[in-house]
Amino acid sequence: MKNILLGFDFSITGPSLCIHESNDDSFSFNNCRFIYITKTKKYADIFLNGQLTGVHYDGTGKHWTSRFDYLSDVFMKEISKYNVKIAAIEGYSMGSKNGRITDIAECTGILKYKMYKAGIQMIVPAPTEIKKFFTGKGSADKTAMYNQWLAETNVNLVELMAYDKKKIESPVSDIVDSYAVCKFLHKNKIN
Repeated sequence: MKNILLGFDFSITGPSLCIHESNDDSFSFNNCRFIYITKTKKYADIFLNGQLTGVHYDGTGKHWTSRFDYLSDVFMKEISKYNVKIAAIEGYSMGSKNGRITDIAECTGILKYKMYKAGIQMIVPAPTEIKKFFTGKGSADKTAMYNQWLAETNVNLVELMAYDKKKIESPVSDIVDSYAVCKFLHKNKIN
């Protein structure tokens, strides 16, 4: 039986899911698939022979409940292809701006509810736990996370995706974070 783990970096504007599938208890980037949602059309593409799949959705003109439902549905459709027992969703960042923490919580709550109904057990590590686990520093920024990704995977997402921003941001940072969350789950999984 395959060992399936899910790692989510879930947000309203740039959610990403890392699915790790293996026949044993090892963890490898080569056994990961990524689904991410982006509002930038040029990043909504298929990379690395389908290992990374970007879905375009900007939510323009959509009511927030419609957007929240859509985001969770994209991932639940993908998850339904696997016999998933456990997932990790990165906890909320208390540094969210403009009072958006409530919106993020409501959006994530819809996904958590759908996963609960599907019988998937969840852990919710704090962002600082993920950063410390992945980089050794709980206050690591997006660049430090990306540098660790490069060291582990040797996959330059900036070049691969023709990423044209000066700072590491969505969707690159989302993909990296979902990988780190999935790897954290692998090391700390519960039965």
